[in-house]
Amino acid sequence: MPKKHRFGLKQRSDKAEAERLYSIWLSDYLNGKTPKTVLSRAEPVHSAQAISTDQVRPGCLLEVANSLLNYEQSRMRDADSPRERGKIHPDVYRYRCYYTRKFLQHINATCGHGSVAQLRVDDLTMQQVEQYNRELVEHGLSSSAIKHAMQSVRHLILRAGRPEHGQQLIRWNWDSRDQFHGRAKRQRKLPTLDQLQRLLQAADPRGRTLIWTAIGLGFGASDLSALRVGQIDAQSYDLRRGKTGNDRYGDTPPLVWAYLNHHIAETGRSQGELVFRSLSGLPLASGRVNRLQNWWIDLRDQIDESKHTMSGFYVLRHLGATEFGSRPSCSISEMRRWLGHATSSAVADVYMRPIAPEYRQLIEWVRERLASTQLDSGESVI
Repeated sequence: MPKKHRFGLKQRSDKAEAERLYSIWLSDYLNGKTPKTVLSRAEPVHSAQAISTDQVRPGCLLEVANSLLNYEQSRMRDADSPRERGKIHPDVYRYRCYYTRKFLQHINATCGHGSVAQLRVDDLTMQQVEQYNRELVEHGLSSSAIKHAMQSVRHLILRAGRPEHGQQLIRWNWDSRDQFHGRAKRQRKLPTLDQLQRLLQAADPRGRTLIWTAIGLGFGASDLSALRVGQIDAQSYDLRRGKTGNDRYGDTPPLVWAYLNHHIAETGRSQGELVFRSLSGLPLASGRVNRLQNWWIDLRDQIDESKHTMSGFYVLRHLGATEFGSRPSCSISEMRRWLGHATSSAVADVYMRPIAPEYRQLIEWVRERLASTQLDSGESVI
């Protein structure tokens, strides 16, 4: 009975891939073969290959892929440290590992088992890359995911140009290939006023604090997990967003401070301590564990909603950005500072616009509540 972690099942989104890997393992077992230990997707490529060194051709795809991922691993920064030139977030390293391995699996599937240890980058044809691109589209990946996947192939090709890999070059023009894009981004669907009010009614005081802080300041799970006592007061907040390292400051909405002040007093948090922690004292989000999302799913179930009728916790950030961007005085620089990342015209198109009729009642109610100091329980906190 294989354990789940052997197949990379660490969160709900990994379930389909884990079941596929387990099916392969079980098929080998039932056919009398010795099943290979299936590792998680974040493991280095060479750890998952059952190929001896005398079978590996110098400069092969497998060798170049391992060299590339070792380099990417050396550039990895701490998840909580500010963004800096030449460094990548651990999540970026993980998806580059995943998509690099995905491409090698495609080559093995189309050219035969062990092909990645024999074929070199200069053996790749345009048709093989285009076929891989088409398969990604057929699997229903988003346009953004396909972009990352094809970038991983491009990085692999560029890495092969190094002297230790024989300075390989492809014999065709990368930009002349046919490009196939995935499904477009789904339109962000905000919760209805009734759904938001029922969420607040079902949540405990800590939960309401999380909800209003996410809406009023645009904080996601990682932001709430890193928020410490002293970084925010009744007048303003000043902190850096871990994902981008950009400055993030502004005025604190009265309702957000009322909830945070009440929560800090109730929990006895001292200066410098994390404002929010799990019941066992752990951060809300650490690595690939998102306890906040699990809490949100449970809360959503309590009000008889599902992922089909209400988005994940991050939708509260979109709700707050919609309210902030629709203010008459809002500018591009203010929107950039509120979001915590470099704002482009695309962000202005999404948030800095008049309120859509179907969301007008919701946004006006949220705006009125954020300006109040009265908690949802009816208690007024100054």
